[in-house]
Amino acid sequence: MEYKPFLRLRHVFQTDQTWWDFYAKYSNRIRSAVLDTMLKLFACGTPAMGFATFRCEHHGCGHTKRIAFSCKSRYCPTCGNKATEQWVQAQLNVLPVTQWQHITFTMPCQLWPLFAANRRLLNCLSTLAAKVCLDWCATHGVTPGIFTALHTHGRDGCWHPHVHLSITAGGLTKDEIWKKVTFHRESLMKQWRYQIITLLRQEYPNLILPKLLKTVGESKATWNKFLEYHYDRYWNIHIAKPTEDARQTINYLSRYLKRPPISYTRLTHYNGRTVTYTFTSHRTNKTETIELSTEEFIKRFARHIHDRCFRVIRYYGFLATRVRTKLLPAVYKVLNQSVRKVVKITHAAMLKRFVKVDPRACILCGGRMLFSGMQYGKSLAELREHHQALATMKFC
Repeated sequence: MEYKPFLRLRHVFQTDQTWWDFYAKYSNRIRSAVLDTMLKLFACGTPAMGFATFRCEHHGCGHTKRIAFSCKSRYCPTCGNKATEQWVQAQLNVLPVTQWQHITFTMPCQLWPLFAANRRLLNCLSTLAAKVCLDWCATHGVTPGIFTALHTHGRDGCWHPHVHLSITAGGLTKDEIWKKVTFHRESLMKQWRYQIITLLRQEYPNLILPKLLKTVGESKATWNKFLEYHYDRYWNIHIAKPTEDARQTINYLSRYLKRPPISYTRLTHYNGRTVTYTFTSHRTNKTETIELSTEEFIKRFARHIHDRCFRVIRYYGFLATRVRTKLLPAVYKVLNQSVRKVVKITHAAMLKRFVKVDPRACILCGGRMLFSGMQYGKSLAELREHHQALATMKFC
């Protein structure tokens, strides 16, 4: 029988023991970060995560309800919505209102598997992309504001590491004057290409080579020849037109930063054996459909789960943490702006805005629901003990 159990993304993994069968087959190859993420995804919104108890303010009503805590994982669509709204609001309140440019740094597809097999190198990509832009701005005597976001997936969910970088179309000089800067794609491309090739040359002794690159990596000579070939190629760097502020880029990146690589809204069909989902093709700019086995779907999803403490979003220039408190006020002063008050976004406010429901209102008498107690959830170690029960929806 065919069905579509997409109440949540996790149901695709839980129905028919899809994840548990996958885990039984590949348990010795699954990264701990992937396992922990899946456990939190399964437990999200259930008593396993703990819950808060609320009672109606009117003693004659007696209505009570429990609200289970969320997992707060960026790979959970439900939790990602709130985190996305909070991140967007925080950026709009901090980033100066000036012209911004969005630059996308990519690399040849032959190099992608290297970063899948050597995930530690993903830490270098944002830094190298920022270095290219900082060096360019340094030649003009300015310090720009930069924030980057590392994406490891394309729209179809395949492995495709690339860096999205947003930079002010100008910067602060040593004399605290704002000076505009124009970026040249050819120059940035050459520097980006040089930085990546240099990184792969230096890391050769420590690289884990995937099967596709075993032959070219047999010796340092063959490896250098392989890198020289790609060094002579043209790498695609996209520089968008300047915008009046960072809002457009922030809204674009927010769709990916705090959400899973394949959202459940794009899933169109699941029959226990295959998963079908849609995506918009970069080449044709049309909506296309892809069908994968459940095993391949899980592999694609898990591949994009970052290791613990990995920072997807990073800041450089006058937005860098170590200099922000000193340089950002100077930027505001030069641009004749003031620091805006950060607006706190709550789950209750989001529900009222999107579905017109106030979760703090009693459904019986309309009174206010008051907090009356809390039950702590299970730790990650305890969730591991209930792995099978969570994966098969048998946890009570």
